Parts: sequence; C-alpha cells; structure tokens
Amino acid sequence: MKVMCRRRAERLSLRMGLQSVLFAIATGTILAVLLGRPAETQQFRAGFTRITVSASMLFDALITYPTDTAENDVTEGAFHFRATRDVPVASSRFPVILFSHGGGRGAGTPLIHRDLLLQLAHEGFIVIAAFHPAI
Repeated sequence: MKVMCRRRAERLSLRMGLQSVLFAIATGTILAVLLGRPAETQQFRAGFTRITVSASMLFDALITYPTDTAENDVTEGAFHFRATRDVPVASSRFPVILFSHGGGRGAGTPLIHRDLLLQLAHEGFIVIAAFHPAI
C-alpha cells in the first residue's frame, strides 16, 4: 500500500512540477510579448471559438482572436462576457499565445481568465487556452 501511495505522490508531484514549468513559460511569454510591443497598437474587437482537440485524450480549447466584427453579450455556462463567436479573424498577422490556466488535479476552464484572454484579443493576439480534462 505504501509503495502505491508513494508512486501516486511521485506522479502527482511530477505533474504539478510540469504544470508549474508550463505556467512559468506561458507567463514569461505573455510578458515578453506584451513588453516588446509598441505602445500604440490598433485595437480590435474580440472573437472566440471553441474547438475539440483530438490527442491522446480528447479536450476542448477556447481560442480568442482579434476581429473587426461587432461584439455581443455572450454566456458560456456561468460566465458572461462581450465577444463574438465563430466570426472571421481580422485581416493581418497576429502572434499566438498558448495559455494554460493550471487546474491542479481536476478539470478546469480557461473562462475564469476570460477578461485577460479577451483583452489579449483586443490587443491583437490569438490565444489558445485548453479546458483541462479531469485526470
């Protein structure tokens, strides 16, 4: 029994360590990109879509992006925000940010960070944020 508990604790510790590293990389990437951008940039409206990613385990991802289409009030589960679903991306080239909100041992949603994700879209970034499945 002790061996099984120790192995489980080691797996959990490894997973938490990897999540911490990914969080640090994501945070550093966001800061580097934001600090490296010119002060005066074009403001966009925010669009979003939700896709299903087929990997070793199926999971959904939220993608927020710059658009020229007018925003609407949106409700996704318990979350309310202003954006437009499934509209064209504004015509330009935009940097992409992979965003991981963490999630610990259970499932999690990037919608808890919707204000940040939408602000990045307004500033001209495409953000891909995973809905973490329960493990």
